[in-house]
Amino acid sequence: CKLLCGVMSLLFRPAGYLSGLIDVGYAWVKRRSSNQGDVQPARFFTDGWGDFDKLEKCEDVVKRAIADGQLPPLFPTQKALVLGKGENEDSDLCLEEYVFNSPIESFLPEVSKKGFFRVVKPKENNAIANAVVVHLAATGDQFYAFRRKLLADKLARNGIINILIMVPFYGTRRPQDQTKHYVRNVSDYLIASTGCMVEGAAVARWAQDFYKLPVILTGMYKVLFK
Repeated sequence: CKLLCGVMSLLFRPAGYLSGLIDVGYAWVKRRSSNQGDVQPARFFTDGWGDFDKLEKCEDVVKRAIADGQLPPLFPTQKALVLGKGENEDSDLCLEEYVFNSPIESFLPEVSKKGFFRVVKPKENNAIANAVVVHLAATGDQFYAFRRKLLADKLARNGIINILIMVPFYGTRRPQDQTKHYVRNVSDYLIASTGCMVEGAAVARWAQDFYKLPVILTGMYKVLFK
């Protein structure tokens, strides 16, 4: 066993070094291309730490709500469907758009107070569905197209209802002075992360009551920095 581990270590060590060199080379090329024309690349936390008093109040509210089992219920309303960037309306799928008030709206900027989610489900009717999957967003995944293409459309064609949440500070909930998904300060980033978790839990509970089906939450990690 020790001999096998030693051989495997010798085999994989060069591959690890090579991968590291490739990562360093890619980062250098990316940095050089981003700096062409003296344009500074976008980055996180350009405004520093932010308001940590607000962050602590937000976390206290959420902790108390969870401890008391009193997470505010959601009352989503259906709105006119507007296809997002890179989306298609497939003839065999049913797409719906919902809007709701975020459970932590008092700690969010005006543009983020309203939450949104896209439902992707079988075209025929809900009767053939056997489960619901709530998809949280990966870093940099501001809209719905990536999650639809990767997983949701395939699941919907196999009888599963999918709910794709647009999280705070992303997509149409992004403040005007924010570049892409690069949140401008640390406290807002942590509030956005808290909002993602709280909204995900609240949407999952709504889905369970609304569809009367088992509900699964899923997240995916894929670096989408561009």
